[in-house]
Amino acid sequence: MLRVLVRVLIIYVVVILSVRLMGKRQVGEMQPTELVITILLSEIATMPVGDTAKSMIPYISGVFLLAALEIINSFAAICSSRYRVFIEGRPVIVIRDGVVDQRQLKRLRVTVEDLSAALRDRGFFDISKISYAVMETNGKISALPKPEEAPLTPGDIKLPKKDSGMPVTVIYDGRVILKNFGECAMTEKKLETLLKKHKLSKEQILLMTVDMQGKENIIIRDRSV
Repeated sequence: MLRVLVRVLIIYVVVILSVRLMGKRQVGEMQPTELVITILLSEIATMPVGDTAKSMIPYISGVFLLAALEIINSFAAICSSRYRVFIEGRPVIVIRDGVVDQRQLKRLRVTVEDLSAALRDRGFFDISKISYAVMETNGKISALPKPEEAPLTPGDIKLPKKDSGMPVTVIYDGRVILKNFGECAMTEKKLETLLKKHKLSKEQILLMTVDMQGKENIIIRDRSV
């Protein structure tokens, strides 16, 4: 039993390392080759767990070989646009000015119901209000509403708006994250002033974020949890 648990732990670490080597895109936006690699990784990873009589080295080597092949494939796609198109395909316009391109849907083997469901997931319930919709190479739908249907922005009415930057974590689980101070112009003195203003100690805070304009968001730790 202990031998199986050790093998599971080793395979877990090896697969995590291989996925990290292949990059973050593997998790969020899988291309066809990446999906194949992921399936093969899962298959190879389960083999040494069930057969404890065999050495793990060939399986571990196979995992890293697959990771290396995906890295090589990624570099080849970056260096050659033709290779990238061959492997990943091209984005396809499926809606133009509110009109569904049925020929392209048929070529992609996508039904109108599938398209409608993907658009609803993006917040678009009326196809006639969409200027363009594109089927991306990872299977996701990108949609652009018609100008008269697009949300009004401060730029549309010439209203100046400062960029407040991205909120960054300055306190997490009662610990001050000093390395993030530069991203929000925070200092230890400013943080101390903010804590006094809210009558809180850092130990009482589960999460605190601050942006470049000094706007903070605080989640107080629930002691009952």
